[in-house]
Amino acid sequence: MGKMLLGEHSYDEALVMFQSAENKFGNHLSCKALAQNMQAVCHLMLQNLGSAEDCLKQSLLLAEQGHTNKVKHKVLNNYAVLYRLQGKLDDAIGCLRQMEESIHSDDELFMCYLNMGNTYLAANILDSAALYVPYFEETLPSITIKEESKITAYGFLSRFAKTIGNNALALNYQEKVSTLLADVMRKRQDRSVYYIQKQYDHKILQDKMERQIILWHRVVFFIGAFAILVLTALAVSQIRLARIRKQEADAKTNLFHFMQQNKDLMQRHEEFAKKHTDLMLKHSETEKVYQLLLEEKEKYKCAYQDYAEKFSNAQFREQKMIMKLVIYLNGKGEAAYLNNLKQAVFDNQTPWEAIFSIFDTLFPNVRESLILQHPDLTETERKDVILSFFNVSRQDEADLLGITIHSLDKLRNAVRKKMQDTSFEVPQKP
Repeated sequence: MGKMLLGEHSYDEALVMFQSAENKFGNHLSCKALAQNMQAVCHLMLQNLGSAEDCLKQSLLLAEQGHTNKVKHKVLNNYAVLYRLQGKLDDAIGCLRQMEESIHSDDELFMCYLNMGNTYLAANILDSAALYVPYFEETLPSITIKEESKITAYGFLSRFAKTIGNNALALNYQEKVSTLLADVMRKRQDRSVYYIQKQYDHKILQDKMERQIILWHRVVFFIGAFAILVLTALAVSQIRLARIRKQEADAKTNLFHFMQQNKDLMQRHEEFAKKHTDLMLKHSETEKVYQLLLEEKEKYKCAYQDYAEKFSNAQFREQKMIMKLVIYLNGKGEAAYLNNLKQAVFDNQTPWEAIFSIFDTLFPNVRESLILQHPDLTETERKDVILSFFNVSRQDEADLLGITIHSLDKLRNAVRKKMQDTSFEVPQKP
């Protein structure tokens, strides 16, 4: 169908047909390549050279993948036509030479030489074009090819004879072209008449069949419609009867369920009222107990706070007492009395062990953190940091450490420098 449209010069319709055929060929590479090649021919006839080149590239790729030399020859031949129309005569000759190397049939060789002759004639290379003239004059009368190809060949001979100045020979070839054209047009007309008559007969037969089908459809439709009406009326009556019976049964069932549910609801209401009364009594008792617990909690809280405050004050007083005792022991006094007092207060501990024990009780884990975070502090510097947690005067701290106030100030400055880049907080000295 596409080739017929192409022969009737309906290039747009033929292009659509070839595109549709390509989509239906699936994985058949040679057929897809041939369809792409015919699309390129349509584009050449429509002067869409860019689209024609794209189709030829795709067709050549498919032909090489499918290993089909016949389609490849047709693609190369059309490539030569495209290059000749673009003015790339050397590229056209190259395609035809590549095609000539693998030709094995007379008709393909004839088309290759015809394209070469037209290309050389278009390039005005008459010596090369003249090489193909004897071949055409010899083979045209006997070769079996399409009439259109013969018209093209006689047209080439006529143009060549006219170019070399042999007008009589050119006129002779032109008359053959006219004769062949008339035969082709007549055959096309006969073919068109045949197709028109065939389509007309097919249309008449189709109309007749359609009328019979429509008549039969109408008969079936009326019979079916009547049957549907009868069945519908019967079904509606049965549905209404069944619906009435179902409604009666549902009404009786609902009435029974309603009576049963009403009885159950009355019983549940009585039980709920009883449970509600019990819950109200329990809630009242729970509130009283809760208030008593809150009062006890407040009493214990106040007692705990008071005890904690008293314990803290006692610890601080004990700490100060120990510190005063240490200071006193460092001074002069009666040795025997002081030793007995020391034994009674410190038991078997040294004064600083007693201070550390009370400090660990008041500030758990602080001394261990100080040692881990600042291992570079000396023993005296760590004692200074620990004494900073208590309300100790500078004089008392100097006496506890056994140094002067001036040395104590230097010691504090050294501690601050070592601890200034850390997050360990030291209370403000008094």
